[in-house]
Formats: sequence, structure tokens, C-alpha cells
Amino acid sequence: MGVNIPMQSAFRTRPGAAATLALAAFMIAGCSSEDPWKKNRPPVYTTTGIVEVDGRPIEGVTVLFQPVDADKGKPGTAVTDRNGAFTAQTFDPGDGLTEGTHRVSLSKTVMLDKQGNEVKEIREPGDAKETHMIAKKFGAFETSGIEVQIKSDGSNELETFKVTGR
Repeated sequence: MGVNIPMQSAFRTRPGAAATLALAAFMIAGCSSEDPWKKNRPPVYTTTGIVEVDGRPIEGVTVLFQPVDADKGKPGTAVTDRNGAFTAQTFDPGDGLTEGTHRVSLSKTVMLDKQGNEVKEIREPGDAKETHMIAKKFGAFETSGIEVQIKSDGSNELETFKVTGR
């Protein structure tokens, strides 16, 4: 013979039961196969390129991409490797850029001592000063003069960005 216990009594006699049921319902709702953060993202397309400063590839350049039409695109970013190469990202590392025209800015700053050597750690005030390794005009979307077109079909291997140093 089974004992029939009303639901309300079961929850009063077992305080953890309500919490367990609530947690289970929350976990089931959160276990959908579709990531809600990714659901409404616009598509992105693999985008690669190279940055040369005064004819040489340079490591550590920050490359920023700003869509001309912000309603249709999202900003992206990249950092060059030791060969001056980069793969752009919008949401996840290396995922690419949204379709459309993007303005580009390029910047790299380092700390140099009085002899012109790169400083990794400043020990005393005045030991080093911040120095732009790329002409400042390339560091702003409005003055860089660089725009790229990202397409949904075909290669988005960008032409090499050839810029001048400081």
C-alpha cells in the first residue's frame, strides 16, 4: 500500500525539494542547444591581412575595423604577429568581420628609453616615454584613409596595409 502525500505537504516536509525542482527547471531551460548570445549575431567572414611599416612587417600592431554603416555591421579587431600578419575577429578569436565597408585604424606604441631602446619595465619616472611606432594619422578612422570591403562570397584576404613609421 502506498501512501498518498499531497504535493504541498511534500514540499513542507522536504524543504530542499522545492529548491531542487527549481534548480532542475532552470538547468533544463538553460540547456538548449542554441546559444542565446550567438543567436542574433550577424554573420562574419574570415578576414586576413598584413601590416608593413616602412616596408617591413611589424609585430604587435593593433588593427581596428569600424563599419561605415553601424546598423549593418559590427566593429572588429586584430593584432599582428611577428610576420605582420593578422586574422580579424568580431565576436570570437579569428572569426572574421561583418559584411560591408569598414574604416581601419592602425596603432602601435612602445616605451623607449633616452637611448631609443625599447623598455619593458619602467623603474623610475622619466626613464622612458611612450612612442608611436606608426605615424599618428593611421591611428584614427577619420585620418587613416584606409577602408576595406568585406564580402560574403570569396576571399577576404586584404591588400597589405603599407604605412609609414613615426
